[in-house]
Amino acid sequence: MTPVPKLPARLLSDGGYVAAGQALSAIGAVAGIRLLTELVSPATFGTVTLAIGVGALAINVACTPVTQAAIHFHPAFAADGRLPLLTRTLRQALGRAAGWLAVAGLAGGAAWVMAGDADPGVLAVIAALVVVDGLRALEMALLNADRRHGRYAAWSAAEAVLRPLVAAAAVLVLGGTPLVVLVAYLGTSVLLLAGFSDRARPVGGPAPDPALAQRIWHYALPLVPLGAVGWVNGLGDRYIIAGVLTVADAGIYAAAYGLVSRPFLMLGQTVELTLRPLYQAAVTAGDTPRADRLLRAWFLTVSTAGAIGVALVATASDLLARFLLGAEFRGGAALMPWIAAGYALIIVAHVFERVCFAYGRTRWVLVIQTGSAAAGLAATLFGALGWGLKGAAVAVPVYFAVQLGLSAVAAWDTRRRALAPQAGTAPA
Repeated sequence: MTPVPKLPARLLSDGGYVAAGQALSAIGAVAGIRLLTELVSPATFGTVTLAIGVGALAINVACTPVTQAAIHFHPAFAADGRLPLLTRTLRQALGRAAGWLAVAGLAGGAAWVMAGDADPGVLAVIAALVVVDGLRALEMALLNADRRHGRYAAWSAAEAVLRPLVAAAAVLVLGGTPLVVLVAYLGTSVLLLAGFSDRARPVGGPAPDPALAQRIWHYALPLVPLGAVGWVNGLGDRYIIAGVLTVADAGIYAAAYGLVSRPFLMLGQTVELTLRPLYQAAVTAGDTPRADRLLRAWFLTVSTAGAIGVALVATASDLLARFLLGAEFRGGAALMPWIAAGYALIIVAHVFERVCFAYGRTRWVLVIQTGSAAAGLAATLFGALGWGLKGAAVAVPVYFAVQLGLSAVAAWDTRRRALAPQAGTAPA
């Protein structure tokens, strides 16, 4: 059995870097929401949110499956010195996925523009953002798998702080239109990609391996529909609100959602980025006791901190809205406790989902996300039609509770099968 590194000193160092990066990222995101909600209207903020959501769909479908494969395969290839081969093959896979996405995006965008319902400039900027953010996602996945948390944290924090600052400056100079904000986001992301991409990771080296590419796609292909389903689960509510209510309502909802969800995401990602590489390495090595200890620590940390977070948001929602949202957005205070409750549930659900990723049972994750997305669409539509924005917010803990229940069942089944005598000693 391959040995796995011991915890304490390196883990504390990793956790410190990750926590600092996530804290700075959260501060940047909150400050960005405060700036932009002061400078632009709810309708403009809603349009930007919906446009960014379209790009997120593309990233989820084309790029996220490859980045998840990077994390899954990394420990085995690092152990025998074949990381350059893995990196080259992953980059090739990402390039092919992006190529198909570009064709589909051009066709869809052209149809949208011809119908007269879209600004060609906004579509062009979204397409460029997808390319840049896809490259960023792979590089950051490899940094995380390498446990190079200092560089990862610096990149995340710089993006969270600089994108809204540059956008706010652009709005002051050029006006508060969606195109101005999106171009500012794109320019900032390009500069950060150029500055932070890992030049130490060789672009040359061995040619991509077709057999390895086949293994990567075997792991990643079930995640392609998962990307679309996950997008519906995470961002579909904005589009329902924009359709059932107004784009301005979607902007108010998105501002409150972004403000409240960020601390919970920071918590979940800090613990995940610190522990997931160790958990994956333990699973790959067949060290079940160590993997179980890490999983318990992961679960207890996020569940306890999440419950505390809900209590704090419920107590201070009016104060948060007064200080952290522009005047036109402060009606979002009534939405905040419900969104917080949903995110306390989802960060625990993600712990269980990572068990399925670690053992390569990605089809289970598709089942989880599909169930949650179906519940989300139904609950959000029902809530928005019946009670407006507050109804949409109340739906958040409902569908995330569904996701938590499904993910707990999936993790139990995955681990049971993996430890059965016929399951073998380690994942592929």
